[in-house]
Amino acid sequence: MLSNAIDYAIPAIDIIDSPVKNWAIDLPDTLADNGSCGAIILGGTPRKLTELTLSDTRGSLKFNGEEVMSGNTKNNLGNPLSAVAWLANRLAEYDIEFKAGQVVMPGSCLEAVPMEANGHWSCTFEGWGTIEFEVV
Repeated sequence: MLSNAIDYAIPAIDIIDSPVKNWAIDLPDTLADNGSCGAIILGGTPRKLTELTLSDTRGSLKFNGEEVMSGNTKNNLGNPLSAVAWLANRLAEYDIEFKAGQVVMPGSCLEAVPMEANGHWSCTFEGWGTIEFEVV
């Protein structure tokens, strides 16, 4: 069972970036660009899956204290574990496995928003933790 193979889960933010000028990209470009991942920020408290309700955890993203986006983990195929299971099964078709200690991002429960100005960002996952960072 997949949940037995996962030591813990931790809140994370995916910082989207792309070398494609003016974001003139479509799906093939995004895939070739490794999903337009610029960086990830891990934070909060690592928790066992049995301590979380990943099928229904609200997340909110704030910029300088003002909420700009909210969502729910159920937006990830009903549960982020479903997204990870889908990925594991798809990779298995190519004889690729996850390795011990590897960080796996299941996708976001929030829509992407541009970071156009310097300031303080925070993302809170209710009952789990908050990740904060500055853009300068």
